[in-house]
Amino acid sequence: MLFVNRQYRFKAPLFLDVMIIRMFASIFILALILLYIQWNLRPICNAIGIYIINSQKTLHTGEVIAFDIKGARAEYVYTWEFGDRQGSSGKQVYHTYHKPGTFLVSVTAGKCRWNKEVMIRPALSPVIPKIAEEIFPVIEGPATTYVGRATRYSNNTPQAKSWLWGLMDQPEAKYTQSNITLVFDNPGEQVLSLIVNNDSNHLVTKRILVLPMRPTAPDIKPVKQVEILPAPVNPPPKKSFIPITTEEFKYLLSQVANKTRKASDFQPYLCDPSINVIINGNESIDFNSFCHRIYGKRKLQIEQLNLNKDQNGCIREITIINNRKKVLGIF
Repeated sequence: MLFVNRQYRFKAPLFLDVMIIRMFASIFILALILLYIQWNLRPICNAIGIYIINSQKTLHTGEVIAFDIKGARAEYVYTWEFGDRQGSSGKQVYHTYHKPGTFLVSVTAGKCRWNKEVMIRPALSPVIPKIAEEIFPVIEGPATTYVGRATRYSNNTPQAKSWLWGLMDQPEAKYTQSNITLVFDNPGEQVLSLIVNNDSNHLVTKRILVLPMRPTAPDIKPVKQVEILPAPVNPPPKKSFIPITTEEFKYLLSQVANKTRKASDFQPYLCDPSINVIINGNESIDFNSFCHRIYGKRKLQIEQLNLNKDQNGCIREITIINNRKKVLGIF
């Protein structure tokens, strides 16, 4: 019998080689990913340090000092020790030293630790600022004038070094002297303001009532006397009164109700300060008492006002009619 020696070689299937290659490739990629994560999550101790946010070079007791971390990362927790048995946590912290000296500030994050020495000096003595002397400027000048009349207003505050005058109705008109002269073209109320030493906190105002222009009296030529007569006993000179219309007088009464005028401001128009005021035809009081009654009554409403004047033009009696239902309790 004839035997034939044959050698057989075992061959692995091709798909086994592909699986092994893929397994090793996956393990390699996974190792790279883990290495990358570990590299990025490691504490970078050399790239981080402590610095002080306070701008001043020297630090003192009692001050609030802000500490921060350069290159801090959000995934780490930073724990602080300030060298005076006090501590805190966070990226940016605040601390106050109550004793002077040199302190070691430490901060830890993971396996890293940073130190910084700070020198704390005693607190500076407080500087008490000099309190500036208060200035209360006053506008000096009449509260009533006439259209076309030159009227002077001034301020004599001793501490004043500069002045700025202005009119509310004429914002473009500005004056910078201590004394000014104004001429108004139209009747009505004007508000004059004054600022001294550029301090708007002490702005003062003055209300000025501008009345219509007074008619000029005609020129009377003196009569030449032929006979010399004995000098008669001259009667006391009559007081001159300022003419005023009913609307103007009613406007002045409204200013009394607004607390910007008082009874003494009406003397140039009254025959006597204690003239009678007849209210609704059944009540009579003197003018001073009437002004006292309406002072501060901002809801004052007068339906009808009559001024009883004498031959010289002064007011000797005032009649007022008002609606009691609208202004109950005013009079």
